[in-house]
Amino acid sequence: MPLLEKIKTLLGQFTRHQKTFFLFLTILAGVWILCPYHNFQNLLSQGDHGFQLCCFSRVLQGEMPYRDYPWLYGPLMIYYYGLFLKLFGISIHSVLIGQIVVNLFSGSFFYLAMSSVISPAMAFLATVWFWTYNTDFFYTYNHAGGITALLATLYCIFLYIRAPKKSYIYFGLFFVLVFSLIKLNSGLFTLAAFFASLLFIDFFNKTSDRRAKRYRYFFLALLGISIIGSIYWFFLRGLPLDHIRVCFPYLSSDRPYHAIPGNLFQIFWRFNTSALFNGWTNLFFGLLIIFSTIQTFLLLSGKRLDKTVSDQLRLILIILLVFCVLGLHEFFITGALFTMFWIVPLKFMLMFIFLWFGIKKLPVFIRISLYALILLTAVQQIMGQHQSIQMVKNPYQYMPQEKAKIYVANSVQWLDTVKKTTEYLESHLKDKELFFAIPHDSIYYYLTGRDSPTWQLEFFKFHNISPRQEREIIRQLEEKKVNYVLLSNRCDTKEAGVGTFGTTHCPLLARYIYENFNITATFGNWPHEGGWAWNHGTKILKRKNIKSAGPSP
Repeated sequence: MPLLEKIKTLLGQFTRHQKTFFLFLTILAGVWILCPYHNFQNLLSQGDHGFQLCCFSRVLQGEMPYRDYPWLYGPLMIYYYGLFLKLFGISIHSVLIGQIVVNLFSGSFFYLAMSSVISPAMAFLATVWFWTYNTDFFYTYNHAGGITALLATLYCIFLYIRAPKKSYIYFGLFFVLVFSLIKLNSGLFTLAAFFASLLFIDFFNKTSDRRAKRYRYFFLALLGISIIGSIYWFFLRGLPLDHIRVCFPYLSSDRPYHAIPGNLFQIFWRFNTSALFNGWTNLFFGLLIIFSTIQTFLLLSGKRLDKTVSDQLRLILIILLVFCVLGLHEFFITGALFTMFWIVPLKFMLMFIFLWFGIKKLPVFIRISLYALILLTAVQQIMGQHQSIQMVKNPYQYMPQEKAKIYVANSVQWLDTVKKTTEYLESHLKDKELFFAIPHDSIYYYLTGRDSPTWQLEFFKFHNISPRQEREIIRQLEEKKVNYVLLSNRCDTKEAGVGTFGTTHCPLLARYIYENFNITATFGNWPHEGGWAWNHGTKILKRKNIKSAGPSP
């Protein structure tokens, strides 16, 4: 009997603390899943990633985003990654550590939100699945923070559904503000979704003081917008309009992609169903989700759930739908596939909520078997990912530069081009001498530790650089005595919106370069069309008469 009593006591303690136990288990799983990425990046782009790395490092010099160089997102993450560069040294390795930390937080908020709806054990499975299969914003380090803020906001809403406390509203608003300082348009649409959700919850629950709450929400929304506006005004004040337009490319002409309304549904459908038919395992899980979804709605319509649980489930499903629709606003405007990545965590939430309720009535043995199969599938995928990463971690895929120190899956040719180009620049540039990289190759500014001689860092057609800006750029090149220009083979590609440098855009700047500089070295795959992180080739151009470099008379 004493043994049985001890077992009952232990089980009782576990039941009371199982949410904390599975949170701890979730964090351990996250460390295991994410750890191999601390010095590994699948593809490193000389443009997009180089641009961000350059901006992160310039924060340490006391420079401000927007004012001293262009920045396409909110200011928060640039200081976040700048902190990691300060703590761990200026290297891509430090940035990847920062990304792992924020991804751990995103998974933790995912677990906390899910464990307020389904069992902690199922929430743990859902979070492992999220970390394993979540579609990463491969082209930016910035958006990992946005996903974290989005999931934290949803966690606050789910808590408010269960207990409408003011503290959940204030914490939720805080995370919305954080999101707005990571990506402005996504944050503002999340602000709208947040307060729409609160209003709907109060209406559904027939809250007695709804009128007073509506006024409070209106005031808090205005306060949030004022705080966001004030912070952005602090950074943007005094900037010319064309600079602001570069940093916030929200007009359709400022984007390389444009929405084709007739194709939007087709793109959306293909994105969300393509994996369904990719093997028997995916097909099985897809059919299981469909079955569970149908069963969940049958439970709701048949009133076979406890009324409190049923009401909360309806609210959560509607709120997730609202967040999904508003989260797709950028996709509706641009038609760009990667803008749908914002709703992938919400899809996983819906998937595991349907699974939890949809198989609730099945025999215990079948449910446990399905849970084990889900975990086994995720673990198998994780181990496969780790094995693939380990294969890439070889001397041929390592970037030995002091400011890199990571392994990448780029081609050996890409790595060789970056290495030789960087070495050439470092050996030919004088101390503190600047060079000019075009059209989008900021990784060389970062690797050589040199600032750009111009405010503008990208030179594609969709950037709409005006003749006035071109003349300003030329003036800066003359004033700063720039004697070397790096030109990559992305200056002429068929990519959407990129164009041909000197023909479709920047004719004044191109004429100035071609008239005053000669080719002195060529590296990499120059004859081929340059890609985002492949077929990379560079040419180094040297001023024809270095002694005459300087301000024009």
